[in-house]
Amino acid sequence: MRQRIVQHRGRRFSLKLEPEFWVWLEGLAAARHMRLNVLIADIAARLPDGGNLASALRQYCLAEAGQRIVRLEERVLDLSLAKGSTKLATIVEACPAPALLVTHDRVILRVNGAFARWSGISRQDLINRPFGHFFNFAATLPIAEVWRRLGQGYDRPIPAKLTYLAPGRVVVAKATLCSASIKSPDDFTCLVMIDVTW
Repeated sequence: MRQRIVQHRGRRFSLKLEPEFWVWLEGLAAARHMRLNVLIADIAARLPDGGNLASALRQYCLAEAGQRIVRLEERVLDLSLAKGSTKLATIVEACPAPALLVTHDRVILRVNGAFARWSGISRQDLINRPFGHFFNFAATLPIAEVWRRLGQGYDRPIPAKLTYLAPGRVVVAKATLCSASIKSPDDFTCLVMIDVTW
């Protein structure tokens, strides 16, 4: 633990944090073109009465690190899924229908704005979360067979129904699954599109 005394506008903060958190806070302050004492005072101002500032600073650092990971993963996805001159992620984002990308292990990789509006769940709450946490698929084929076909590059859309629990109701929608990117049968990405007219 490293103790530091930080002052801003007559207010004095005596804080003990692990050295790694001090490094993160200094980097975050520099990225925002502000001094460390101003950043700490801003975070302190948002605390409820009796709140623990050291814990709030740690949580702030972890939240910022999580957002940075999401941005980096999106950048990697943009770079790795490029086909020709158009990136798959760009196509998904521009798609007017609710659409998302799901990995071979059924983790949500990308969500377009239309899907977030349709489901009522924010992108931040969906990305990097297990698909089954929110949604369920049903198809004419067993899901294991659907996933096997997607991993082998099956070139036809696979019809399915997507179900999820929204506050006070169960939503069932027609969905289309198709292979989006395949590295191997055990490493692929699936595109899921929702038919909102159904």
